[in-house]
Amino acid sequence: MNIRVMLLLVLMNGVAVASLNVKPLAASARAMNAEEIKAIDTLATSQPSYADAILPETGTSHGNRIQLGTVPKGARTWAAKWMRRVVKPGWLTSNLARTLIAVKDVHQWRSPSSVDGVTAERISDVLMTSNTTKGRRIHIVDNGATLSLRVDLATSVDMSNDPDAQARSWVREYLNIPTDATLSETTFLKREGELVHGTLVNEARDIDWWKRITVVSNGRFVFLSVGEPEVIAGTTEVQQRASIGPPNRF
Repeated sequence: MNIRVMLLLVLMNGVAVASLNVKPLAASARAMNAEEIKAIDTLATSQPSYADAILPETGTSHGNRIQLGTVPKGARTWAAKWMRRVVKPGWLTSNLARTLIAVKDVHQWRSPSSVDGVTAERISDVLMTSNTTKGRRIHIVDNGATLSLRVDLATSVDMSNDPDAQARSWVREYLNIPTDATLSETTFLKREGELVHGTLVNEARDIDWWKRITVVSNGRFVFLSVGEPEVIAGTTEVQQRASIGPPNRF
């Protein structure tokens, strides 16, 4: 799949960001290079959720930006709520809801093979936001079923020495993990070329979003993704969010 990537760098309606430490993303912000995109694309063949690490592009088949005001309020409220729930507040803009960007029909992944003439693909309608904080580029994407965070690091990190410990450190640094939650000490990362990737499975309830945390990194960026579980109305059963999830979310 030929995927190009371009950062969506927009400050909605000219609204200034109140925090002195969190600034709108500069147009010169680092994007993934072609080798990184290809590596993620290859991994997405077996793990489609990894495609979320490649930001949606506007004006192409990989997604079309639409006016935020045309997105149902429920979807906008849901996205902002989950961004605040999962990501530590120090990495968010103070006027988060007004900096959201809506991108429709994001063709994130397409299977290289077909079954009975049908080719599987992953298409999402997403709400995202980007900013620069402490020299790092912060990108948060909500597709109605998962919440993902990609941080383009200010300086590269050596991932050859205990990458699992580094991943757990990033999880604590960027995500709102409860202080009394225990992260698994089990080795969970695999290496594919420069990339390390895997899912950190922690002891938690099914309703706890931090039970399963997907991690992908090459030391220049770190990608973290979690599900958005909810209790089915009138029951005690937990399911992953799907009612306004992709596709045709808005």
